Amino acid sequence: MAITIELFDSPKGQDIKELIKDNPIKSSIIKEIDFYKNEKPTLETNPPPFVDNLDIQQWVLMLGNRIMELNIPLAYSMYFLEKGIPDDKWWKEGEKQSVEFFPDFDNDNWSNKYSFDFFSDIFFYKVFTVFETIGHLLFKKFDLEPQGRQKISFNTAISNLKGKHEGLYTDLLDIKQSDKFKKASIFRNDSTHNFPPYRIGNGFKVFENSMSVGIGNYTPSKEVKKIMIGALECIDETLKSLHKHLKKK
Repeated sequence: MAITIELFDSPKGQDIKELIKDNPIKSSIIKEIDFYKNEKPTLETNPPPFVDNLDIQQWVLMLGNRIMELNIPLAYSMYFLEKGIPDDKWWKEGEKQSVEFFPDFDNDNWSNKYSFDFFSDIFFYKVFTVFETIGHLLFKKFDLEPQGRQKISFNTAISNLKGKHEGLYTDLLDIKQSDKFKKASIFRNDSTHNFPPYRIGNGFKVFENSMSVGIGNYTPSKEVKKIMIGALECIDETLKSLHKHLKKK
């Protein structure tokens, strides 16, 4: 069957709020989190706190923007998913030991899947820009220093918080070690560096003295949606934890 991909339909006239209804994040909470340095300057303070706070202000604005930007790929992803991607059954046995992939797809379904994969890819990229921005803010707030060959990131910020702020360290570590965060991190990493989970793998397995051929791995679109919502919940939990421990007085 010849496949013609139609690029990119858009949710015009559709309620965007309905498409992003599963996003739990309330970006207004950022205004109540004290990311800034509050110590009084001394002769030894270099740079003085107000200089650091000007830089922090730019990062706080970026955090808010990046959180709002999540809604665009989220809305488009949900739009194309709702239009129809029947990939719960993504393979079936054919004649003469053959395999048919995506047996329930028509041309429109292929277009929907292509667009869903495209926008969900962008979504996961945007999700981790939010986490990395939070990492930068934590480094600045607590004067954290990268250890050894560490780079500034959400993960290294958490590890370096130990001994600086135990309560926040424990809460963020729990989020990082949750199944929701791990699934989102693995999905994004595989999409970027390995074979994308939304494409069917080749099914080849090579052993020391043999190899086998089977059906490759694949993550159906509804499962991708669950991972997307889980990632949003992790951001929401992170902001609530920051609010609990760093609430402005």
